[in-house]
Amino acid sequence: MRLFLVRHGAVIPAQKGKFYGGTEVPLSPKGENQAQAAGRWLAQFKVDALYSSPLKRALFGARAVQAEATAKDLTIRQLDSFREIDRGRWVGLRYDELESKFPQDMTNHLADLENWNGHGGESLGQLRTRVLNARDSLRDSHQNQVVVVVSHLFPTVAILADAMGMPLSEYSELQIPTGSVTQIDYSSTGASVRLVGHEPSSL
Repeated sequence: MRLFLVRHGAVIPAQKGKFYGGTEVPLSPKGENQAQAAGRWLAQFKVDALYSSPLKRALFGARAVQAEATAKDLTIRQLDSFREIDRGRWVGLRYDELESKFPQDMTNHLADLENWNGHGGESLGQLRTRVLNARDSLRDSHQNQVVVVVSHLFPTVAILADAMGMPLSEYSELQIPTGSVTQIDYSSTGASVRLVGHEPSSL
């Protein structure tokens, strides 16, 4: 399976520096342009299946891919498993506000990335499990096909890190710009990362 991971475009500037995770946040005009550029770039490939997070910012990107696709009957399949990580009570807070309101949360989170979800959301390990389970289902269903998944930062990082053999502690090292495309090819012998965070809109 050839898998293209598309991160949604940039969101409204008012959210910069805030935790918003799996909640709805509108795209900025720049973000819409990024999504459309990714759709145009992917038009060079014959896409067999198109999946999206159910959040609107990802669905906009999926529709951009659909509009440019060679196969005009390509449908968008929404999967909640590709939703962004649930940030629980952190949603809407900036980092300094989080440190003031819940001073131990970030320390506890960093101490146990696998399991800590004391903020009422997901641990990084829980996010990884749900995303990779969904990825495995795609591999079973779409052998020898080209698949596009439009989602978010953390689902993209989870799949990419798994392909690269990176642990949870190194997730923050992966830079995935908004509106970018990452390509991973899967075979019987494993995964090959072909492209990371390619930004069609920057060309």
